[in-house]
Parts: sequence; structure tokens; C-alpha cells
Amino acid sequence: SFTSARWVMRQYRRAVRSNARKNRQRQHRLKKRAGLSGTDKNGLWVDRREFHETKQALEALFYSQMGLYRNRGNHYWADPIAVFPAGGFKDLPEDHGIQFAVRDDGQVWMAWRRTVGGLNLGVGGTDDVDAYWRYFGVDSPSGYPDGADAGGWMEVSTSNGTSPEWETNDAPLPRA
Repeated sequence: SFTSARWVMRQYRRAVRSNARKNRQRQHRLKKRAGLSGTDKNGLWVDRREFHETKQALEALFYSQMGLYRNRGNHYWADPIAVFPAGGFKDLPEDHGIQFAVRDDGQVWMAWRRTVGGLNLGVGGTDDVDAYWRYFGVDSPSGYPDGADAGGWMEVSTSNGTSPEWETNDAPLPRA
């Protein structure tokens, strides 16, 4: 009915205004915390600029490498031209700063990026292609995510381990 359609549109417009307000608050919070270092009372990094964009790019790399490993000879690819998206990473600068390395045997890889706020976020994989490794730290990773040298890396796909920096939703809300 016309009355129910008006009600639906009123709810939709409220949601659009609410999301726009929350996105403005998010942008204000990001600007206010820009340049601050350290963690907040919840243990999360304070300057979270480009966290969402970095996480998106790194997760895309993870799934790209996983697919290449499974479908192209059971080894990870070391050529960034084959692994990185041809059009660049969405919402990151052209000079994105993502670092990428594959061990010589092709069975372990990692990629990481230092955010504008100074925290390094990373992803990686091992010969257990279903294992999803994540990294966060002030310093860039010092070793591959495959055992004793895996300082700062956390395997999140099969363990109960979670990474608070990765689990925090830094995404803007949709416009509609």
C-alpha cells in the first residue's frame, strides 16, 4: 500500500542519514587521531588511517596467492605482476607500499604494509594452503609465518587466536 511504501522510504532515508552521520564521525575521529602513536585503552592502535584499505588489499593478495597455489603447481608465486591486481589496489595510493616476499622453495610467502599511522599489517601463507596468517606490529615482519621464526604472526584460520587490530571493523558504512 501507499502508506507502507512511505514507511519503508522513511526508514530508508533515516538509515542513509544515520550512516552519513556515522561516516562523518569516523572521518573526524581519524583526523583527530592523525599522527598520534601508541594504543588506546582497549589496546588498539590510535592512528587508524588507511587500516580498512590496507586490510582489503592484503586480504585480496591472500586469496590471490591461495588460488594460484591450488591451481598453478602447488607453489606460491613470487612475481608481483601475477599476484597484484592489474588496476592497483582500491582506495590505496598508486605507490601503495605493499612489501611482498616468497621463500625460495615457493612454499611460504608474506605481504605487509606500513599504514600512514605507523603500524604494520600483514598476511601470509604456508604449504598448508588453508592456514591464514595475519601480522600486526610496529616493526615490519622479521620472518615468514611458518613456525619458530613467526614472531608477530598469528594463524587465525584454525586456532582460537584472533588479532584485535584485524578484527576491529574500520570500514566506512555504506551510503545506502
